[in-house]
This record gives sequence, structure tokens and C-alpha cells, in this order.
Amino acid sequence: MNIYESATEVAAAIQKHLDSGTAARMLCCYQGGLAELYALSTIVLADYLYVGEDDYSFDDRCATIKVGGLLGREYERVIVDARSGVSARALGVCGGLVAKGGVLLLCLPSTERMSVLTEEVKRFAIIAGDFTQSLFERRLFELISNYIPLFRPAVINFEKDQSLVVKSIVSAASGRAKRPLVLTADRGRGKSYALGLAIVELLQLRPKLNIALTAMRRTALDAVYLAMALHHIDASRVRYLPVDVVVAESIAEVDVLFVDEAAAIPVPQLAYIAERYTRVIFSSTTHGYEGSGRGFTQRFFKVLDKLRPQWRRLTMTAPIRWAHGDPLEAFISDALLLGAEPHDREVIGLIDSSRLLFKELSAEQLTTDETLLTQFFGLLVGAHYQTTPDDLRMLLDSTAIRRFALFAGDSIVAVCLLAVEGGGSAAIDCEQVWQGRRRTRGQLAVQQLIASYRLYEAASLRSYRVMRIAVHYDYQGQGIGQQLLAAVENQARLNSVDFVSSVFGVNDELISFWQSAGYQSVKLGFKRDNASGEHSVIVLRCLTREGNVLLKEAREQFLRALPHWLTEPFRFLAPELVARLLYVGEAEQLDAYIVDSAKAYAQASNSYDNCSPALYSLALHAFVIGVDLPEVAVRILALKLMQRRSWNDVVSVLGCCGQKGAEAELKAAICLCLDAVATDNIGED
Repeated sequence: MNIYESATEVAAAIQKHLDSGTAARMLCCYQGGLAELYALSTIVLADYLYVGEDDYSFDDRCATIKVGGLLGREYERVIVDARSGVSARALGVCGGLVAKGGVLLLCLPSTERMSVLTEEVKRFAIIAGDFTQSLFERRLFELISNYIPLFRPAVINFEKDQSLVVKSIVSAASGRAKRPLVLTADRGRGKSYALGLAIVELLQLRPKLNIALTAMRRTALDAVYLAMALHHIDASRVRYLPVDVVVAESIAEVDVLFVDEAAAIPVPQLAYIAERYTRVIFSSTTHGYEGSGRGFTQRFFKVLDKLRPQWRRLTMTAPIRWAHGDPLEAFISDALLLGAEPHDREVIGLIDSSRLLFKELSAEQLTTDETLLTQFFGLLVGAHYQTTPDDLRMLLDSTAIRRFALFAGDSIVAVCLLAVEGGGSAAIDCEQVWQGRRRTRGQLAVQQLIASYRLYEAASLRSYRVMRIAVHYDYQGQGIGQQLLAAVENQARLNSVDFVSSVFGVNDELISFWQSAGYQSVKLGFKRDNASGEHSVIVLRCLTREGNVLLKEAREQFLRALPHWLTEPFRFLAPELVARLLYVGEAEQLDAYIVDSAKAYAQASNSYDNCSPALYSLALHAFVIGVDLPEVAVRILALKLMQRRSWNDVVSVLGCCGQKGAEAELKAAICLCLDAVATDNIGED
């Protein structure tokens, strides 16, 4: 593929493409001055969208950072101004905006500027002094230079494909309850428009049907409403409900709920929707820019298997917004690794975990070995359902991360990304951070320890933060993740690292993994994370004496504050997580008065209100030392005593027969705690 340096050549190439009348979309790359190109706007840039920061008088323009808001729209021609650094995310989005037969004009920086620390590169380099050149941009240039745009027109019956999809949606929405349908497709397949056609047909069959639509962004549903409008269906007949409303309230009068771009919605919220609404149609882009399709499907499908085992999946394959085999779609997919996958199980075969090879990989190695890069990134994609093209740029360009992998032969079966924190890796003004006036990029765990507990020493200690750890989906549950983590810790010791941390959206499965590896919780985020839908937890494992001092102080402050936080910001935290977060393994003996007061409530007739302070102390002690309790006991102790929920709440959550039934469960749980305290019946971690 040519990279043009002359604006006249660009104009001629675009005009030739338009005159050909081809359905294929064109990628045109330009490395000259934009002013010269703009001067030819009447020839080159008619009916265009400009994405960039320069102040040209374009009729239709969008700042790079805001381009995600245009998803779902179509433009004849799109200009991406990447002269100050290529935005991976903007390139991905813009590739989906170009209409059939249209042009994506990519204005590239000069080859020399790849070694310049532009604003776009600064977002990922982190440690500017270590930057030499953008490997992401180097790889992109090489792809462009060697790319041969092939287009083999194929006869595809789009209408038949769409008709079958619409028929299946109508059947699922009209058929038996509690059988959700999940529609997945790559971008440009007309998925959202098909939802609109299905709604049209449903309303024609049953005019009084109550249908609701939800998505993370109202604009994501434009194609749905367009289909309705073209078939003369008033948009007011279908309600739009924001996701938080759908999750916070179970809308009883909704007969059918359509959830579009589901990969952008945290899986816990999707699970709630699947459980609460009787007829749900989920749809999502699998290789799109709202999130990773495979990470989404692996997690969400597992949830559906448990909640709604009779759910169905439907896939759209034929593109409708552009031609089948479109060269621009193929290029964007290759450039951003939208289809990245690890090796199949058939290729890897049976593995012996004791013979796996631990390696550190450099960004240069990944850049020059496309097979290695595809495997590595494919595992990251599968492990995190909101991986974006910017993550690829971070992987190749960040100077503050280390990349590790476990190999079975030539195949990667597990990967780990580490961020280097503290130890002078960044200039941190601790006092400003503590006062909430400043944040330091790339220092997430260290910054939180300073901001939350005034632990200034975290900035001077050397630490690694595990950003991502992922095991091949077919080999999970075999201890490979723990093996990789142990190898990373050994590497950290060799580099005199004081502690290793990680920050993630906490759930029972993940916290269990980290606790079993010896990590302890030291901070819980007050707001739920946008990606995971969970509170973010920070866990630490110390490797040196200095690290142990820091961990001890952070842990003490966390445990001192958590019981208070459980009554306010974490009042609705899952009870199982309450128990896990409070676990220490040992505690001082309880005062005899606390034990006697608990007995007076559980085994006699003293009132709950009179004994509640003692009951709280006993429950806290049981969680701290790790008493092995049945699930119902854990839940009622956490709900009533730790989170101070009302009796009505407890009855509703546990399904008890009124307050009397709930108190009976609480008394039974208290008796188990008393037995454990008396007999040292303490559960293992």
C-alpha cells in the first residue's frame, strides 16, 4: 500500500477509487502537510468527517478523544489526523464509521516523528526518559507498507441472514419465559438494525406489548430507532431505560427487554438483568470497540449457563454496512488485533505444568514476532472483557511495564503484565497526593496507599503491580495462574522489590485466588468500577522486611476502618466478600462479657437490641479468625451485624419467614460462632 507524500497524489487516488464505483472501502495514507491537503478540499474532502485537533474550518469535525460518541453513524469519507501520534482507539472507531465504498484518509506522522515524544505517546510511555520510539506506530507503518488490499466480491444474501435473525428474536421474545437470547456479531453486520426490525414485527403482532431498550449510551441505539422510524413505528412506543435504572429497579410492566452492546455493561449487572426480567434479548459486538467479545462471552455465558440454562445464542456473520471481504475491515482488524486469539487446545495439546517455561518478553520481541504478539494479546483479550485498542498500544509502548509468560513449547498458556511502581520510578508529591490535590500516572496502588492511609513510605519502596494475569481458557483450574504468580514474585525478589500489589474488581472467585497466593486486602474503592461493576480492591504481598512493615500498617488501618465503612459505602457489598475481606487468621481472645451476652441472646431470651454490640464483636471476631461457617450463617452475620441492614432487608435477601425466621437464623449462626470460640474450630484459609 502506498503512503503518499503529495496532496495531489492523494486527491487523484481518492478520485480514482470513487470513479470505480466499487463497494470496497479504501484506506488512503498521507504523510504530507494537512494545509496542502485542505487546499484541495473541494476535490478530496467533500462530505467528510475530520477527526483531530487542528483548527481547520471543517464542516463536520470531532476531537479525537470524543470520537467514541459517533459509533453507529456512517460517513462517506473520514479523515483521521494522526500527525501528532496515532490514537489506536480513534483508528478503530473510525474504521467502523466509513460507509460502503467510502474512504478512510489517515494522515500519518513522518517516520522521524516516531522517535518524538508526542502527547499521544506520553499517555503510554509513562517513564519518558526511557522512550526511544513508538513500537506501536512502527508496527503500524510496517503493516501499511506491506499491506496488499485484496477484495474478492462474494454474493451474500444479507436479507436472508437478517430475516433469520429477526425471526429468531421475535420467537424468543414471544415464546416461553426465562429463555434469554444472545445475539453476537462483528461490527457492521446490522445487528442493532435487526433489533429494530424485530421490535417492529413484535409491535405489529402485539400492539400493546411493553418493550424497553437499554444500553450504556443512548446513542448506541440510533440504528434501532432508525429501523422503527423507517417502518413508521413511533419511538415513544418503546421506552429507553438507562442501565442503572434497569438494575436498580425491576420494572414489572416490561414484557420484553432489549439490551444492546451488552459487552459494555459489567457482567454482574447483566446477570441481575437475566435473573430479574423474564424475556431478555442481549446483543453485543464481538470484535468491537465497546469491549472484547471473547472476554465478555466467556464470563457472561458461564453466568447464563447457571441462571438460565435454556438460553440461546445467535450469530450474525454477513456484513451489511460494507461489502463482504472488505479490505478496510481486514486492515483495521490486523492493525489492532481485533481477532487476536491464543493457540487452540488442539495445537497446544496436553500440558505438564511442571515443564512450563517462564519467560520475560520485551516490547521489541512482541513487535517483531506477530505470532507471539497475537498469542499474548489474545490471552489478555480473553481475560478482560473490556480490552480496547489502547491496551495494544500500552503493551507495545509503555516503558513502565514488564511482560511475562508461561510457555508450553511454542505456545503461550498464561501471561502477566506488571507495572513498576514506587522506588523513584515517578516523582510523587506525597503531601499533595494525601491532600487530594494531585494524582500521579502509573502509580495506582502506591497512590492509593498514600491518599488513604498517609503511608508516604510506599513511594520510596520498590513495588510491582500486577495489572493483568491471564490463563488460557482451556487450561484454567490447574494451578497455572498461581505458578505464574510465584515465578513473577521470584523475579521481583531478584530485583529487590519490597512488595507486589494488584488492583481489581473484587468478587468471590478473584479474592479467593489472591488470598490463596498469600495476598492481603488493604483498600476497597468506595465507588463501583465502570468496567467490572464491582468495588476495586487493592491486595498486597510483602517480599522484604520494609514491605512487611508497610503491609502491617496498611492492613491495620483497613481493618480498623472497614467495619465502619460496611455500614455506609459498602452496605450492599456481597456478604461473602465481607467475610473474606475481614479475614486475618488470628485475633486476641474475646472478653468474657461478649461471650456471655451473645449466649444470653442466642440461648436465652435477652433482646437483640440489648445484645447487638456483643453480637457484632463476636461476628467480627469469627470473620477475622476465619471460622468455618455455612453460607447462610455468613450471610446473616454480614447483613445484620456488619452492614446493619434492617430486618426487612435481611428477610428480603435471605427469603426468611419474617423477622422471627431471620432471628432464628441469626441465633443459629451465633451458636456456631460460640462453639468455634470455645473449641478453636477455626477454618483454613
